[in-house]
Amino acid sequence: MSEINFSQVVNFHHCRIFCYIQLMLLNSQFDNFTSSLNSIPTLGFKLETKYFILEDDFSQIREFKPYLEFNKSLRFGIGYCRLKKNKGRVLKFSALTFFGEYLLNFHKFWAAEIPFDFGLGRIKNNIKGFYSFFEPSFIIEYSGFRFFNLGFGTGLRLSLHDRNVYNNDLTVQTLILRFNLKFIEIFKYVREHKNT
Repeated sequence: MSEINFSQVVNFHHCRIFCYIQLMLLNSQFDNFTSSLNSIPTLGFKLETKYFILEDDFSQIREFKPYLEFNKSLRFGIGYCRLKKNKGRVLKFSALTFFGEYLLNFHKFWAAEIPFDFGLGRIKNNIKGFYSFFEPSFIIEYSGFRFFNLGFGTGLRLSLHDRNVYNNDLTVQTLILRFNLKFIEIFKYVREHKNT
């Protein structure tokens, strides 16, 4: 008879509650989705750093994500993430990420975001294997700067990976810090100053 891992049960229930709340919020905004998708998208790029505990060590995942934004309320994109190297740790993983997020704009400069990330990649210790994840999250973003936005939030990264490569669980709660460039604003600024 197999043992029930308490942390896996807690993570499963956290994820169910987290996803349920996000789906309720998204369902209430369905009409806004369809009108946003009919708008002309703008290009953006965000850098995210996600912090979590791995092997009793403070660890980081770095993510690079270009995206298209529709009507300042929907974003879709593709990106790349990797585990930042730590001294003494051999474990590495990286993945191609696909994401979508909905922005709830509640103030001129403040928005709450509901992102869903999905990734496929490789994990490496002494041998290589597959790595995948699904990460629902919640982020508060400030957009009052001219050329960039800053965000802060949390997520739950549910991971599947080759247990022959790394036997421990990689499902973790993440703390998210975001830096988001406004490419359209930067382009307009450069064009205006080039023409003067």
